[in-house]
Amino acid sequence: MSKIITFTTDFGYKDEYVASVKAAIQSYSTDIMIVDISHEITPFSVLEGAFILASAAPHFKKAVHLAVVDPQVGSQRTPLILKTKFGHFLVGPDNGLLIPATERLGGIAQAFKIIPDRFVAWKISKTFHGRDIFAPASAMLAMGLAPEEIAEPIDEKCLTASPFKVEFSKNSLKCLVANVDRFGSLRLGVSFDDISRNYGKPKQIKLKAGKVEKELSFGEYFSQFGKGELFFYEDSSGYIAISANLESADKILGLSLGEEVELEFLEVE
Repeated sequence: MSKIITFTTDFGYKDEYVASVKAAIQSYSTDIMIVDISHEITPFSVLEGAFILASAAPHFKKAVHLAVVDPQVGSQRTPLILKTKFGHFLVGPDNGLLIPATERLGGIAQAFKIIPDRFVAWKISKTFHGRDIFAPASAMLAMGLAPEEIAEPIDEKCLTASPFKVEFSKNSLKCLVANVDRFGSLRLGVSFDDISRNYGKPKQIKLKAGKVEKELSFGEYFSQFGKGELFFYEDSSGYIAISANLESADKILGLSLGEEVELEFLEVE
């Protein structure tokens, strides 16, 4: 198994949380490489955490993906290990956070419930499972331990569903704004490939969200358009996104993370 652990959280960098998790991992082996995907997920946003993880994870040949956006930490929600058909492991809470990434890594081959009593010898903080449960589990997987040693198999049908919540209809779909990047682009929780399979490659769409109703053209790149001109495109991770050249689409449209939008497909090829 690769000794790479990717690390995605809503912890930020103000406090010691990120460093504490890394310390727990490297107490098992200093040979483990930890790659930070992001620690600036909007606090408590499982939706955005799932989107960022799913966008980054496929770029790794093989890794353990540790993700912690865990509003229900300390409750009865299940601590998970998910093994994918491409040989990756994902470690984190059962709240939908891991599911979109597994779909991009070949799907779930096996699902496991972590049993901390099998490997944790210290008192577990009820508010910091990232450090006390998920970090050591990730470290042991990265070092080649079989998941059966620290977890028990569960039925994947019992897992919490993806937070993306896409609804397909005859010539339109509804989905969520899953991320607003630092440039103000609205990245939606549906892949361009899924849209093309269901409707054909879109060339012109109508965006509807609340009082917003706007027709948008497809663009290959930003400078095709004038400053502030809105368009949609396939982003670098394969999702559909809405942007404004050299300005912030979220501010122009008044839309934000988690809002539902409807895309009506006016012209496809």
